Amino acid sequence: MNRELLNIVRKFNKKRILLIGDFMIDKYIHGNCQRIAPEASVPVIDIHEKHTCLGGAANVAANLSALGAKVMFCTVTGKDGALTEALHLLKTSGIADKYLIADVSRKTIIKTRISSESQLIVRFDEGTDSKINAATEARLIKHIENAYKSCDAILISDYNKGVITDRVISKLLEWQRLSKKLLMVDAKSYERYRILKPDFIKPNYQEALKITGELYAQSRKEQVKKWGALLAAQTGAANIVLTMDKDGIAHFGQSDFISHYEVEQVVAPQVSGAGDSFISAFLLSVLSGANANDAIALAVHAAHAAIQKRKKTAICTPEDIEEKLVNSSKHLSLVQLRKLVAKHRKEGKKIVFTNGCFDILHCGHVKYLSKAKEQGDILIVGINNDESIKRLKGSARPINNLLERVEVLNGLASIDYIVTFGKKGDDTPIQLIKALKPHVFVKGGDYSYKYLPEKVIIDEIGCRLELIPFTDNKSTSSTIKRIQDNIKTEVYAS
Repeated sequence: MNRELLNIVRKFNKKRILLIGDFMIDKYIHGNCQRIAPEASVPVIDIHEKHTCLGGAANVAANLSALGAKVMFCTVTGKDGALTEALHLLKTSGIADKYLIADVSRKTIIKTRISSESQLIVRFDEGTDSKINAATEARLIKHIENAYKSCDAILISDYNKGVITDRVISKLLEWQRLSKKLLMVDAKSYERYRILKPDFIKPNYQEALKITGELYAQSRKEQVKKWGALLAAQTGAANIVLTMDKDGIAHFGQSDFISHYEVEQVVAPQVSGAGDSFISAFLLSVLSGANANDAIALAVHAAHAAIQKRKKTAICTPEDIEEKLVNSSKHLSLVQLRKLVAKHRKEGKKIVFTNGCFDILHCGHVKYLSKAKEQGDILIVGINNDESIKRLKGSARPINNLLERVEVLNGLASIDYIVTFGKKGDDTPIQLIKALKPHVFVKGGDYSYKYLPEKVIIDEIGCRLELIPFTDNKSTSSTIKRIQDNIKTEVYAS
């Protein structure tokens, strides 16, 4: 546990953020596709779930608010049928609408995504994305000026939808010269803000390619290290935090490459908007006294927590980050795990449980665990302790002790939590299942023809049994046998 980072997170609620950006609403429609329409060759989606949430800069506002900051969100919506829904979403997220302007000449931007299983089928975009008119611009500038006086920092979230005009940028420059505030920019076009000399910007890899004029490279981590001077010259930023998805994060300061930060991989992330969680936590961390490296670490925890949530565009809370800091190892006691499972249930997450010895980890294990993760949102793996394996497999096992086996499983992105079990007279995970009450219990496919001791308890708690076929010819026993056969061959040959 890093107490310094925990202390930083606990200072978030004292910060006042002036957020300027494009308001959007995200709508998600999810269902199953099992047939083609008779009148045209198009899929028919049977709708099971609908979800509406804040999007664009509004999702940044929701993240800042959820992390405890006071948000002064200066933005523009349409004065249309979506306005009531927009105001409700803001209120639900604890964001005042004091700085929101409803313009009768505009339509609120709404993005509607329709998906089946894990596949996005189509996205519909509606709303006005042209430059705001002069009257609305003047009102927006007045709101920004009022909020500027009391803010601790300014965050610009520019999706290029017409809200942030050149005049808004000019006025910000004027106020910055009179009273400098920390400024962070997240934009589609960073060159527009070069005159403001931002303290921090957060381009992703594709945006950085556009700025530098470079072409995509397979070795992205090495490629970006050379970009510091060019990125700084084009954007005017003092610090650049460049995100590259699975390839991590590069930090540049004063035109120089400073460091690279690795990120934990996530299997089948559930949401969009991870960048909004990242930038919100990063800014609040810097304001709370964190150096850039610690701010990146906390921001990564925030983004990772957000993309594992069941909702499509999710937010992160201080409790989510603290959970990551406290439980840096996935190996938990049953007491710790029960508390976390209760929290995840309240969030609407589906809990999946499986178990095994996982003595010598091979590709069959990895594929099996990845498929198990696909059955829900949180995967808990029960692992037999050393004494339990000896009783089940014989005195020569395990090959790897419990600490070694846990350490290997701890590195798999598909696994969320690990818990040990096994006692004389009961080497089944029945007691774990009783305590955790998972939604899905996963076992290897060979159990379809065997007695399953856990069957009674999973039926009792209403848990679904999912049998996943094993990878052919891949098992710990066969791996050990091949090693032994090779040793015998070498001995006979010598």
